[in-house]
Amino acid sequence: MTASTETTNALEERLDRLEERLPALPASLVALQRSLVCATARTAYSGVELFVDAARTVLKTGSDAATTAKGQTVRAVEDTVETAKDAARTASGQVRSAAEDTVETATDAARTVAGQARSAAEDTVETATDAARTVAGQARSAAEDTVETATDAAHTCLLYTSPSPRDRTRPRTPSSA
Repeated sequence: MTASTETTNALEERLDRLEERLPALPASLVALQRSLVCATARTAYSGVELFVDAARTVLKTGSDAATTAKGQTVRAVEDTVETAKDAARTASGQVRSAAEDTVETATDAARTVAGQARSAAEDTVETATDAARTVAGQARSAAEDTVETATDAAHTCLLYTSPSPRDRTRPRTPSSA
């Protein structure tokens, strides 16, 4: 059972409890209310699920890119080190000094690239988290507004009920509804 189904089932149970506490409503109003609330909840939850899946994909892509960049940087540094070692073995002190400078420059560049990749991944995670919170808040607000509107509509219909011919012995007033 998915979380969406569990949420819908919980919502339907709450509607059943609300229906039991209210006086008899026209069946079409109850059906309309239930349909609106359930459809809104399903739509909002589906939107949140889609956004969460998209955020996960973005995070995975960022993580994969950072891992790839790190691997390429490490290989580049290793290649540079090997080249520097070979040059140092075969050349004079000046060649050896130049190779060490190259290794140091490559290491600094690798650190810079790794830091930039890490920073980009962290920014992506933060942006995705903020967006997920925003969508969840909007979905929650939309669901609450729909429930409130449906409840207001149900209460509006219950303000006064005319007595039926069967009830001539007991008058009905709005306060007894």
